[in-house]
Amino acid sequence: TSSNTRNLIFIDPYGYKDIKKELLFNLMKNGKTEIILFLPISHMYRFTSFAINSDDFRTQYEPLRNFVNSFFPDKNHPIRTNKVADVMDYINNITIALRDINKYYSTSYFIERDKTNHFALFFMSSHILGFEKILDVKWELDEQSGRGFKIPSNQGDLFAEFFAEEIQAQNAEKLENAILNNLKLNSMTNNDMYRFILLQEFKCKHANDILNKLQKEGRIIVTDLGTGKRARKGSFYLT
Repeated sequence: TSSNTRNLIFIDPYGYKDIKKELLFNLMKNGKTEIILFLPISHMYRFTSFAINSDDFRTQYEPLRNFVNSFFPDKNHPIRTNKVADVMDYINNITIALRDINKYYSTSYFIERDKTNHFALFFMSSHILGFEKILDVKWELDEQSGRGFKIPSNQGDLFAEFFAEEIQAQNAEKLENAILNNLKLNSMTNNDMYRFILLQEFKCKHANDILNKLQKEGRIIVTDLGTGKRARKGSFYLT
């Protein structure tokens, strides 16, 4: 394609027999392509251990075995040793693998049909702005966690609002701890913080709220690199 063309590829396989690691990363090499990949996660999670460890090499398990072997070559990886905590942990491990040791940005969005049946969309981009935009979409669709879709209960929930607030508070605490733990190791510029926040799969708005709180509490100091003086309160420039 021409230099000013951008490509969005949606891969919706029947199963995953044609999903090859080399195919995905070759598509990403030109730096102008983004991928949305749809995978039947519950089926993969349920049969991975059997596909890897069984002596039954029937064709039906070969695609899953090849997928796991290519993306997780380490024989001690939790996915290969059946040590992933749950379906969400399985999704998270695939998301990390799709980053190809931080060459690309990737995130996921699960779709829950019922408690035992999950699918997931995986997004890959070589540009941080594309990554930021897909995170915005995720948080717009799932205001509590930015992670996925669940079919609403027909009966409703008297405590839905309480649980929503609790989940939001837990997410805020998670991000706050991540920021503080990272700042204990290194100071960060606004650019560093911007990238760090996105890699935690939060929006810059979430970070601004937390940084404002930490600054008011005197737990962080923000300085102007140009003058060395303390920056104006609330000026974090995470864009």
